[in-house]
Amino acid sequence: MSKAKVTIGRYVNTGNDRIYIEITDVQSGATFVHVELSLADFAMAVTGLSMVNGEMELHGLDVLGKERQMKHETVSVENVNLKYEDLVKLAAPFEVDGWRNLLHKGSRFDVTKNKKGEMSYTIPFVRWITVES
Repeated sequence: MSKAKVTIGRYVNTGNDRIYIEITDVQSGATFVHVELSLADFAMAVTGLSMVNGEMELHGLDVLGKERQMKHETVSVENVNLKYEDLVKLAAPFEVDGWRNLLHKGSRFDVTKNKKGEMSYTIPFVRWITVES
C-alpha cells in the first residue's frame, strides 16, 4: 500500500464557503485528488452520511508511485529583465532525460549577481522516475 498525505482545508476570505480535501502521493509528491464540498455536505460526510456529493479534479495520475527528483541549473544572463518566454528558451537545453522546467508565468526566479557583476538565473527542474522494487 502506498503512503499518502491528506489535507482538509477551508477557503478563507474568498467568499467561497467550501471545504476542500486533497490527497498527495508521498513518493511522487503529486497532489492527485482535489475534492470540494459545501460546508453542509462536509458536515454530513464527517458525521456519518455516505456518498455525499462533491466536485472532484484529478491531476498527475501519470506520476503516481514514481519517485520525484529535483534539480536546479544556473544560467548566465546579461539582462535580468527577461520575459517568461525567454526563460523557457534558456531552460530548453536542460530538458532532457525526462527533466522539465518548473517555470510559471508570474513567478519570481532566483537571480544572483557575483562579485564580478555577472548575473544568472537559477531554474528549477523536476522529473519522475520508476523505482525498482
